[in-house]
Amino acid sequence: MQEEIYAFADEGENAPLRLSIAGISHCDGSYRIQRTASAICCVEYVLSGRGTVHLDGRVFYPEGGDTYFLAAGHDHLYYSDAAEPWEKIWLNFSGPLAAALTSVYGVGERCCFPGLYTGDLLRSVLRVAAEHREKQTLAVTLLLHEIFFRMGNASAVPPGNPTAAALRDFMDLHYTEPLTMTDLSEAVGKSASQCSRLFRRAYGLPPYRYLLDRRIALARSLLESTRIPVGEIARRLSFCDEYYFSNLFKEKVGVSPAAYRAGSRGGEIHRENLPEP
Repeated sequence: MQEEIYAFADEGENAPLRLSIAGISHCDGSYRIQRTASAICCVEYVLSGRGTVHLDGRVFYPEGGDTYFLAAGHDHLYYSDAAEPWEKIWLNFSGPLAAALTSVYGVGERCCFPGLYTGDLLRSVLRVAAEHREKQTLAVTLLLHEIFFRMGNASAVPPGNPTAAALRDFMDLHYTEPLTMTDLSEAVGKSASQCSRLFRRAYGLPPYRYLLDRRIALARSLLESTRIPVGEIARRLSFCDEYYFSNLFKEKVGVSPAAYRAGSRGGEIHRENLPEP
């Protein structure tokens, strides 16, 4: 078994949030963690594989694409499946703020959140830990609050395949970045072909088309409401160059970016007649 573990600066016993360690675990069949009346909380996102979690006598089976949360004050027992071991990202923490967030978002008894994607936030936690940033605790506090928000609103995750939902959440958060199928594959622990197949089955279009649609929608908004040059919009949306962006925009919307901007200001283009991105 291999683990990458990152420690945080000690903020002292009186700190509202005490960060312990975070990491990535590449588990094997021997992986097993047990705590009695745990003094810490832990939140974990399963990249791939399967495992079992016992929380105060209840049993859950988190697998790839799931998030699970173990609150302080409970008995924790969790272990990886021997045949399909977990690969997961995690954070251990404690303190009054941890207890308050657990209570406010009502997640202390829920434990497992099938299909809830938190991998992006936990990866950001690892980056903060690895870079030894100033105001490290503040940065992680903000990320952790977002994790609790997602767990507290997990019922809003659309029905369907949890991997497809996780892919959509990931793209919604990063669609302005130069994403590749490799990035999507690594985010959910599935092969590129699996990602494409599952996403198409759930949403009726391939992941790359979904990314383009999100980018074109934002481009339309920027053209309507700002004076940002077309080339800069193309750069911000991670298109390879202005020419490619302009051709794609015209193909999708029916007019060039410049014509769309002029029409949206002069009233010559009726947006209700334009195809939706």
